[in-house]
Formats: sequence, C-alpha cells, structure tokens
Amino acid sequence: MKHLPFLAPSGLWLQSYGTSKSLMGAYGSIFARKHPSLLSLACSPGFIATDMSSTYSKYDELKTVDEGGDVIAWLSTETKEKMQSGVFYQPDHKAVGFVADDLN
Repeated sequence: MKHLPFLAPSGLWLQSYGTSKSLMGAYGSIFARKHPSLLSLACSPGFIATDMSSTYSKYDELKTVDEGGDVIAWLSTETKEKMQSGVFYQPDHKAVGFVADDLN
C-alpha cells in the first residue's frame, strides 16, 4: 500500500494527531471543572499496532489492539469513587495531569 505524503511516518499526521489528543485532554479538564457532577476521563492505550502505525520502523514491538484495550476496560469497570475527573490515564492506569479543582 502506498501512503500519501502526510501519512508518512514523519508526516504531518503524527504532529496533528498528538496535538488533537492534547487538546481533547485539556477540554476534558475544563469540562470536569464546569460539570463537577459528571466524570470526565481521558486515556491513552499506548502505541498500538494498527493500520495507522503500520509504517513505524518498530511496528513488531507495538502493543496489540487487545493490550491497548486494557486501560479502557479498566476505566469502564472501575468505581466512580476511585476515579479522578479531568485527568489523563496512562496505559499503566496512572493518572497524570491536574485535577479540575486545581484550576480554581
């Protein structure tokens, strides 16, 4: 399969993908502050072996789709009392970023 130039491993897609993820995380934190009765969560499955990452030079070392789903399954089954709203959860289930209360 031939890739378009912006889909090349060093192309614009990688930069815009990361930027859009960061912006969604920031929006989740703002949303958590404005709507404290709701739980706003963001997470990263890690670097997953998919069609989008197929041109990555270390593709064989990436996580499988099933492995990437771990943090998502964990978040969907964890109790609300154990979650922090407005933070970003890493694949190892650790929360990073700031809690919405820190924005006041």
